[in-house]
Amino acid sequence: MNGNLLDTRGNEIDSLFSRGPCRLQLQGMHRGRRSSSAMMMMAVVVLTTNCFRPMSPVPFTLASDGDTAAAATPEQCMDESGSCSADDVANNNSVEKKYPQIQHAPNGDRLISHDELATHTTKGTRIWLSILGKVYDVTEGVDFYDATRGGYKFYAGRDASPCFATGKNTPEGAEEKIEEWETKKQLGVYEWSLFYADHKKYTYMGVLAGSKYYDEFGNETQLRRAIVEPCSIAKAIQDEEREKKKAERLAARLARKEKLANKNKIL
Repeated sequence: MNGNLLDTRGNEIDSLFSRGPCRLQLQGMHRGRRSSSAMMMMAVVVLTTNCFRPMSPVPFTLASDGDTAAAATPEQCMDESGSCSADDVANNNSVEKKYPQIQHAPNGDRLISHDELATHTTKGTRIWLSILGKVYDVTEGVDFYDATRGGYKFYAGRDASPCFATGKNTPEGAEEKIEEWETKKQLGVYEWSLFYADHKKYTYMGVLAGSKYYDEFGNETQLRRAIVEPCSIAKAIQDEEREKKKAERLAARLARKEKLANKNKIL
């Protein structure tokens, strides 16, 4: 069938994906009801990591010339995190309708502005935080990060990287010049950044564009590299020393056990 790929509102698919490189994967073609003009086919299009994060299935209609795409339903609305608010359902909002400004860095990472980040502070809006310019959805830790009650609520909706090392959870603390710190102090922030990157329940969303860590196009800044590179080296040395000490403690413990066993044999 030579047809155009349309979304459920009848828009051509190309317009939806004009904001970044996407790869489409069609799963499970299913026959729909025959229209007066032609048979309509339904497909599920999965957005890959180069599109909107995280991957969420979106209904689309593959229509031949003359077909009319079915109207969107409230269940088909979604935001960039794959969920709908009550307002979204009422207004049938979709990701391309709500966030027409979504753009991506050259490597495919999503670009997130300070203004957008600031809107994600509660469970209802999804909770995002940024550390060293990388944005994570930490809604699974709502008891810690919710702006209305969490013990770490200051971190929601902003990049407060210095505070992870100092504990000064104030706007002034968040503005401290981490780039002027010694590597040993920066390492505290770097280790927290690894915590979020490796966390099984927190989701990486993209980079904070126009910040000191990533420029407006999503390219890593020299300032960030000057922090991360020395810290990664220091972390590797620290881990090696920790493993060495661990091995030494284990060897000493085994030696003591062997000495005690030999002593008991003599007795």
